[in-house]
Amino acid sequence: MNLTTLISKLETQVRIAERIASRYQARAEVLREKLDKVAYLLSGKALEKVVKVAQAASKSNGRRRGMSAAGRARIAEAQRQRWAKIHAKTGGKKAVVKPAAAKRGRRRGHLSAAGRAAIIAGQQRRWAAKGKAS
Repeated sequence: MNLTTLISKLETQVRIAERIASRYQARAEVLREKLDKVAYLLSGKALEKVVKVAQAASKSNGRRRGMSAAGRARIAEAQRQRWAKIHAKTGGKKAVVKPAAAKRGRRRGHLSAAGRAAIIAGQQRRWAAKGKAS
């Protein structure tokens, strides 16, 4: 091997080593940033900022938001009208709210006689096919 070939191979190996080193340096920088962020969060400074923001947001003049007497009166009148409408339909008696199942005309989860007969007939056919007819 002559000297120029050896120098060429060494230069190639140096370039490869530099590329590998630059990749590791980039990865090391990313890890340092993550470590700094975790250290910041653990230091309590982040929590202090959150608490300050929450306190600033919750500061008020100490009064709850209220409703005017006129607003309460409008709501009460609307509710009285709704109840009057319901009581007018029932003739002054208490309105009985029927469940949705009652509207369908049958209870859920129960078989009709025809449905039960169809299941029995099918089962008997399957038994007969296996030779276990009774």
